[in-house]
Amino acid sequence: MTDPLSLDFFDKVIANNSPITLILAALAFLIWFIGANILTAFHYKRVGQSMWTGLLPFKFPFWKFNANEWSILALLLVVALGRIAAALELNNPKP
Repeated sequence: MTDPLSLDFFDKVIANNSPITLILAALAFLIWFIGANILTAFHYKRVGQSMWTGLLPFKFPFWKFNANEWSILALLLVVALGRIAAALELNNPKP
């Protein structure tokens, strides 16, 4: 079994997937990572704290989100998972 952190593992992942699949997976990660961080920064700005408060470890604002922020987080999740689903579908086409 290949060690998941070895370079051989990443070489196999890149070699066994099409470029569009890798691009869609990277876009899903970027949408989720950047979008959630921007959402967290704007949440802290809304409640009157520094936008950089979200960088503190274990300082999760989710229990203080309003309905608008929850809907944006849900939209980010749907879009990111949609990109992953599209990448997986392109990687495994139906016969």
